[in-house]
Amino acid sequence: MVNLRLGDAQGPRPGSLAEPFEALAELQEMGLIRRLGVSNATAEQVAEAKTIAPIVCVQSLYNLTCRQDDELIDDLAAENIAYVPFFPLGGFTPLQSAALSAVATRLESTPMSVALAWLLHRSPNILLIPGTSSGAHLRENVAGAGLSLPEEDIAELDKIGRWGLMRKWRGRPKGGPHGQAPLRIRLWRAAVPGSRRPRAEDCAATVRLAPAALRGPPRRGTTGAGTPPGAGTPHGHLAVR
Repeated sequence: MVNLRLGDAQGPRPGSLAEPFEALAELQEMGLIRRLGVSNATAEQVAEAKTIAPIVCVQSLYNLTCRQDDELIDDLAAENIAYVPFFPLGGFTPLQSAALSAVATRLESTPMSVALAWLLHRSPNILLIPGTSSGAHLRENVAGAGLSLPEEDIAELDKIGRWGLMRKWRGRPKGGPHGQAPLRIRLWRAAVPGSRRPRAEDCAATVRLAPAALRGPPRRGTTGAGTPPGAGTPHGHLAVR
């Protein structure tokens, strides 16, 4: 199986994939490739690829906090096409959330195991590829595969990323479930030149705080707005690797 890698380190980029994907389709017709997929693609590019040749897999950034592909995942599931999230645990820095830690504590598990379990509960077409650099990582990954999440915990975890999709709130004078204007907490990627971290606009978290409630300047390696006083709430500070 060969994925056509698109976009760049900052995420998907719009544009036609016809020329390179047609080349792969020709190799498939010659019997040199069995299955095709696309990686780091927009929904429009996925649709274009399917007009050229059947695909069996889409691989893109997706995890508990980066939920920009929610609709695409559901569409692919209806077509029995696999979705493979890369950085399922955040990437360079482990996912951090008070809500995630609280659920893990209740289930006597670890946050990383719970984050993987949430992905498996998210949709039946999700295939996981978590990094495993130690025996401890392997045990956490296996535990996540066997972890059953109660409905109330799934609902709590869903809230972490749902309000992070800032695109849904653009152009609205007020937003958020409590009638307060959502506040974007940007990933502090600019402090690390050449970083391959996810784009801030895709992985921003929303907290129910007014700008005046923030304190302190951005710190290297944080989400770039200081640590808000409400970091302990389910909608609080999130650090994404």
